[in-house]
Amino acid sequence: MRVASFKWARFEEASEVNARALAAMRTLGDKPGAANCLNARALIRRARGDVAAARELYAQSLAAYKAFGDEAGAALVLGNLAEMDFADGQVEQALRLAGEALEIQSRGKNASSLAVSYINIAA
Repeated sequence: MRVASFKWARFEEASEVNARALAAMRTLGDKPGAANCLNARALIRRARGDVAAARELYAQSLAAYKAFGDEAGAALVLGNLAEMDFADGQVEQALRLAGEALEIQSRGKNASSLAVSYINIAA
């Protein structure tokens, strides 16, 4: 995801709605929903320029996906982390994370997910 394309986004509103959704998911015990909310919250923070908060939220999201065995979700977060590391000039770390995502996605055989990982690695 390229955050530069969000110059007209309504981050504050998105953050508030996401916080309510996350609270609801936790109240309902919806672990996949909470993990998705954490990933979305990380994307919002990253787009707003708060990289440290985005990293922490991605870590929480990744741990949540792994805790209930959602490999596709974990691969998604690994890809997001890889893109952020690449943007920060941490190319080796980005390649390692993208490789982890690719390994997971290879087991699932989802063509579009595989393509995204290959594109990230090629970049």
